Amino acid sequence: ALSQYKPNPISKISAFNSGKKLLEESILSDSSNIEIRYIRFTIQDNVPFILGYNGEKAVDKLFLINKIHSIKISDPDLYSRVCTYLLLRTKLASHERALITN
Repeated sequence: ALSQYKPNPISKISAFNSGKKLLEESILSDSSNIEIRYIRFTIQDNVPFILGYNGEKAVDKLFLINKIHSIKISDPDLYSRVCTYLLLRTKLASHERALITN
């Protein structure tokens, strides 16, 4: 997000890569954290393809679908945000949609 305020393309890419590195380090230290995986998924879902940051999108989508109900009680706000994003902004197979809505 900070990269959008940089004055030229090189500094924008540098800021993006710095943020990407921090995010990947966070995931390495706690790969089961649903919120961090959700953040990476939404970034990879929205970042331009040319930046080449989309390698974990399918893995994160599956992770989120399989783990979403584990936070329904403990973090209802995150649960709602993840469900809404997956259902409204992501192409889901019927069985994936059923896993989220049941």
